[in-house]
Amino acid sequence: MSGAPLHSGPKPAVSPRLLETLAVASFFALLALYTARVIWDIDLFWHIAAGRDFVREGRIAHTDIFGALDPDRVWVSFQWGYEVLVHLLDQAGGLQLVRAVHTAVMLTAFALFYWGLRGRLRVGPIASFVLLALLVVLFEDRIRNRPHVFNLLGWAVMFPWLLRGPAALDRRSMLGAALTLGVWANLHAGGALLFLVAAATLPAGAVLARLLRSEDPAARAWPRAVIWWLCALLPALFSPGFVRGNIQAAVMLEGTEQAIGEWWPAWHFLAIATTAGHVVCGLAPSVVGALWLAVLARGVAARDRLRSVPAWVLLLGLALVVLSHRSVRFVYIAAFGAALLAPWLPRPLAPATWPPRLARGVGVLLAACLVVTSYRFNVTALHGDLPSALASALGPPLDARRFPLAQAAFLEQTGFHGTIFCQPNWGGYLLWRLHPGARVLADGRGNYPRALSDDLAALYDRDRLNAPSDGPAVEALYARYPTDILVHQHPAFPPGYTPDPSRWELLYSDARGTIWARLDSEGGRAFAAHVRELRSRAPAPADAPPR
Repeated sequence: MSGAPLHSGPKPAVSPRLLETLAVASFFALLALYTARVIWDIDLFWHIAAGRDFVREGRIAHTDIFGALDPDRVWVSFQWGYEVLVHLLDQAGGLQLVRAVHTAVMLTAFALFYWGLRGRLRVGPIASFVLLALLVVLFEDRIRNRPHVFNLLGWAVMFPWLLRGPAALDRRSMLGAALTLGVWANLHAGGALLFLVAAATLPAGAVLARLLRSEDPAARAWPRAVIWWLCALLPALFSPGFVRGNIQAAVMLEGTEQAIGEWWPAWHFLAIATTAGHVVCGLAPSVVGALWLAVLARGVAARDRLRSVPAWVLLLGLALVVLSHRSVRFVYIAAFGAALLAPWLPRPLAPATWPPRLARGVGVLLAACLVVTSYRFNVTALHGDLPSALASALGPPLDARRFPLAQAAFLEQTGFHGTIFCQPNWGGYLLWRLHPGARVLADGRGNYPRALSDDLAALYDRDRLNAPSDGPAVEALYARYPTDILVHQHPAFPPGYTPDPSRWELLYSDARGTIWARLDSEGGRAFAAHVRELRSRAPAPADAPPR
């Protein structure tokens, strides 16, 4: 895709190159602010705990080291390299260093994306800036401290080879594919697998062009395309946990997909739309799908058996459309689809065929709208104003409002060892603070059966917790699972309901939640007795209320 020139006629006072540099540098200053977001995602903590266990044990776990229900239940991490990395970062510099490295990875990925467009694909400056701003908006929901930031980095490294097509693949691209996927598959095997699915369209398209006796250069390049894809595939296949981990992820998804909004299709953004960014994220895959249909129509309208539009373009475009539609996690892939399909649009839709001033004007307007959209979401919606956003970026790394800091501190101070009934949003943090001495019923991995997923969702339903008459059903739900204590945000029981004192003892309560010991559990009885003994020997901590 070639962008329109920035100027024509007499030489302007400010050179186009300087204007581009100022615009990109200013936008990356905003990106630094956006990506320095505080840690609020629930999954980072169990990732750190997993890395700590892998380093301590010297092996990658193949059974559930965290779950309170069944320690023999299969669990294979497909992100073990990331987990070891964040554990080492946490050891070296705490959560502040963990956040800084995630910020650096995202900024590097955005920079490589822009450089890939300008330097490797020779896309014009305005079009490149529009695509960069689009990628930022589509990725805004994924600006989190999680392993998927390496998926963005992997795509940013590899996408120019995808978009050039089979005929441009050479030995350098094969070496790059082997090295990139060899690392990527150990940081996030699921993301690497999705890329391999999309990349398979290049050899498939080249082979199809050969069978159709097309004059497309890809028809003669099919052996190179196949070798390139194998160079990417084989290092991934030999990476620890790649195959078993992806299978395990698919199994877990069957039980938890309905309860995890991140796995819902892209249109889910339209259902929750509170900002213009949500609308863009919800519509972008459909817009790129419409572009794909336009490109397909251009090929069908030709009389030379799709020679005007290479088969690999149609196949790759379809793959990118499907992946970006599949889940809100992958919406950002639509930006790569837009970069691929724009040069192949039929004449009325192709910006390169418009008058230069019109193309420049539309490009600048679109870029400005996307920058404003990104600002409103990442600054205005999240923080209110720019000073507050700066204070957040430069402040403590953790959003303490989302996690059971005091509950974990109480359990640490009292030496708890055992199993914990908790919701997934607290499970990972409790593992980070207490594992291996404690296991949890649920955490962000979703490695639990569908029945438990339904029960946990029921406890989030305020209609089940609004009257004392609902108490027995809630208490019976807790009793289904053999845990020692209950650590739960308010309300753990319906207001006004007093659980059976022969089965439950309140050990701790604050504004965030409570800790209850289960007296019908041997571990729960022993822990309650231990806490009573500690309180009898010393004054109660200032933040621990009387029983």
